[in-house]
Amino acid sequence: MTSREDTPTQIYIPALCRELVPCTLPKTVRFFDPGLPQTVAASGFFHPQTYPLSPEQAVRTLEELLAVGEALDLATAVGSQAAQGILLPVQDNEKTDIAHFAAGIPQGPVAKPDQKIAAQKVLLLTWDLERRLLEIADLRQKVAEAVNPLQENLHGKLDANTAREFSLAFSDGLPGDLTDIPNFPEPDWRLCLAAMAAFLPENALLITCHPEIRDALRETGDLLPLSECAMQNIDGWQDTMRSKLFRAKVPLWKILGHALEPKNAPWLLVAPEIIVCPAQIDKTTLMHDGTD
Repeated sequence: MTSREDTPTQIYIPALCRELVPCTLPKTVRFFDPGLPQTVAASGFFHPQTYPLSPEQAVRTLEELLAVGEALDLATAVGSQAAQGILLPVQDNEKTDIAHFAAGIPQGPVAKPDQKIAAQKVLLLTWDLERRLLEIADLRQKVAEAVNPLQENLHGKLDANTAREFSLAFSDGLPGDLTDIPNFPEPDWRLCLAAMAAFLPENALLITCHPEIRDALRETGDLLPLSECAMQNIDGWQDTMRSKLFRAKVPLWKILGHALEPKNAPWLLVAPEIIVCPAQIDKTTLMHDGTD
């Protein structure tokens, strides 16, 4: 990034891990730091200065959340529906905090601090889920690399049909095609984006390759070609890439699917500039950052 004061901070939404993004991004794009000790000093992150939890508190909070099984809720009923303002019955304070945050419901005279804490909890859980996704992707790759040599050593080189028949014959003890590893549920992108919004700086330039955000903007008619003037203000992007980008400028509450403006989440009222990568540059494999 340049040192100009008016240069906007480029922040990716809604993922926290660069390796999970389905397209190659320049290093000028920052990813959200959830506030843990291992990330607060790491490069390539946007480090919010308004987090309510210290790194040490964040570690303890994440451990407590995982202990009660809260992480799964970010990808299942509570997380997904709460992000759209639908509260489900909950039995513990952690779930209530996060659900209230997602729905924009005040929690008494200390609503703002509570909402910011709940927002950071969402980011902590998102980070944990995404790290698990990366671990599963790595395991799947290792299994895939090991299967073919193992089959060849035992049975000689097999064509695709024979290999499939072989794996089915041992279906009681092995995954269906020897490389099937159950997918871990992904965090709900609406809940993640709502949590990020609580800590975005005023000059944020949001970047996304997320297909559902792209589709949501296209359906509302807010996805527009990137203007020549806007192209010149995006640092770190190759000219060939800039010509393929789209832009949008719409309040975050609309992207999240709320029918009305939320009264208790002012950070969702802002309409930041959003740069959207086109679908045709998406990749089907996990990819690290680069400038190619």
